[in-house]
Amino acid sequence: MVIHDTVAGRGVPITYLFTNDLSSRPLLGWFRSLSSIGLNPQRFTIDRSLPEDNAIIQVWPSCSIQHCIWHVMRVWMQNLQSKVHGSIGRTPAQAKAHIRPHLKALMYEKNRERFYNLLNTFITEFSHSQPEFITYFKTYYVDMWDGKACERWNVSYQPEVFHAMQTNNYVESWHNQLKSCYLKRKRMHRLDVLVEVLVEEVAFDIKQEVSRLSVNVGRMGALERRFRVNEIKAEKEKSLPSPSTIIRLLDEEYLVESFANNTNNTAYNVKAQNSQIISCTCPYFQQHLFPCKHMFYIELHDPSVTVRPQINTQHTWGESSSTTATTIQQEQQPQNGPKQQLSDAINKLASKTRDLKRRIDRTMINNNNEENSIALLQQINNMTANVTDLSSNLDNILSLPPNTNFDTQ
Repeated sequence: MVIHDTVAGRGVPITYLFTNDLSSRPLLGWFRSLSSIGLNPQRFTIDRSLPEDNAIIQVWPSCSIQHCIWHVMRVWMQNLQSKVHGSIGRTPAQAKAHIRPHLKALMYEKNRERFYNLLNTFITEFSHSQPEFITYFKTYYVDMWDGKACERWNVSYQPEVFHAMQTNNYVESWHNQLKSCYLKRKRMHRLDVLVEVLVEEVAFDIKQEVSRLSVNVGRMGALERRFRVNEIKAEKEKSLPSPSTIIRLLDEEYLVESFANNTNNTAYNVKAQNSQIISCTCPYFQQHLFPCKHMFYIELHDPSVTVRPQINTQHTWGESSSTTATTIQQEQQPQNGPKQQLSDAINKLASKTRDLKRRIDRTMINNNNEENSIALLQQINNMTANVTDLSSNLDNILSLPPNTNFDTQ
């Protein structure tokens, strides 16, 4: 399962399922286990897979489902070749060429009323000349799911806040990274090797990348790039001879004139909270729920407020897309006493040492740092001695259970 991480600007895997069963049974078990630890997604984008669709509906009935429009269009084109035939006045090739633009217009129509008008016209026009294709189209893409099949592929049913989820390209991109960068395009892998790669290498690299981008170290990330696009528009407006006017209504409420040719005297209400600008009434913010140029324009004129979060209590932009990952990471099973606490603490220690080893393996020591290297080596030797003492202390409190407690082989 992959989410769109706004900081990384790409698809990030958060959980895995290994199975050779293509039915919905393993999916139901997987989804229910995720639901039990607090995962409650708003939207899924999937291939047109009936087992996945049915499993999602059973576990999360209120979750909306989007079928990847690229895969839907590809299936349409494949069935167009086999189910569309020549008609009066048109050869088979001409008939197929005539239907293609109608299908594309149906998929990408953003106005819902116009969409249903186009749909009714399409079915009426081709029901007599191409009955086989229209029957297939109505069965699987109109009448299915109690007549709500259109909601899974028409653009008018896809809110702008989910604009990155119309296709499952994030999943395809992640699969390509996994196969190319981690598995080196080798086709045969043992399952334990694959699990180790996902848990140890992939998780480490993703955490490092998100941490680096969060503090703006190195190459600019996708989130900061989106910030800068609107920030540059605000800076450009401020540099004009007659820039837009700002009216301060309250301590944390402003009125900003539209940047465009404002013949209608359009103005937008911008609000701040906790010294952070959090909303605007302009169409861009209402569609994307992301800082607009008007919000950055306020920041340029009033240094007491900011758009980017500066403290932990302020709003983090794009956090809704990454809540699933943090929910899964933060939800833990109840403690089971001292043994479980010791086990958790040792697991944390092992994780930290693995991270340190990876950093050493993947980097090089700068010149003229011999003294620091010696000091670090001494620290590591002291930690090793402490671990040896810890092992001796564990021997005093641990004992093997009786044979009756061993699992039957």
